[in-house]
Amino acid sequence: MDMVAVPILTLDQRIENLQKEHDRLEDKADLRRKYRQPALGALFVGFVLFYVTLFLGITLLASSKYLTYTVVTSILATIAFLSIIPLGRRSRMYRLKLEEKLLIPGYHVIADLGSCLKEDEPLPHYRKEAENDLVELTELVEETWTVGSYKLATLTLSPVAKFKKGLREGLIPAIAKGSREQLASCQVVMVDFCEFLMKKEPTLGDVELLIDEIKPPVWVFKRKSMVPSIT
Repeated sequence: MDMVAVPILTLDQRIENLQKEHDRLEDKADLRRKYRQPALGALFVGFVLFYVTLFLGITLLASSKYLTYTVVTSILATIAFLSIIPLGRRSRMYRLKLEEKLLIPGYHVIADLGSCLKEDEPLPHYRKEAENDLVELTELVEETWTVGSYKLATLTLSPVAKFKKGLREGLIPAIAKGSREQLASCQVVMVDFCEFLMKKEPTLGDVELLIDEIKPPVWVFKRKSMVPSIT
């Protein structure tokens, strides 16, 4: 039986694939906002009209001249509340999973590091942007990557705690003050992390591989990436 050669993706190709996934998720998030914001607006208008109707209803006890206004505002309030149902349903259709929420700032770190590394000397602006994006990502991981709705919720999460520490004490300082070589290594780690987020069935072994790439106390990074993606 002949063996078929499977091409291994280069780092640039992997980043390009992540960019496509990032753009898809950004579009998905935009669609969610498109329906969620009108739903919240309808909710606000509905409550305002409800209280106006309630006020007019009370005045009807003394006079019937506000009857028409009361009927109109009650109908408008009902319409506003009913409009929330289809808007809310559409908004939920485009809700991002936790992994998808993490991938967006994760890719931003990759893109900023890529821009930072285009010159012989890392560009301070992009270095700072990458640091800020990684801080945002780290805070989101620390806040949400817990037992609950995550894919790893049924497993022992001790490696996850180490990974959080690696982000906080390893990657963030390395991006803030590290050498060009360390910045390049950070980019590889982030590519591995984003690809991990895209996995349908991640394991703690995957997390341990990420931890193995990060050495928090001394900013030492393995240059060898995790197992590359295969087309």
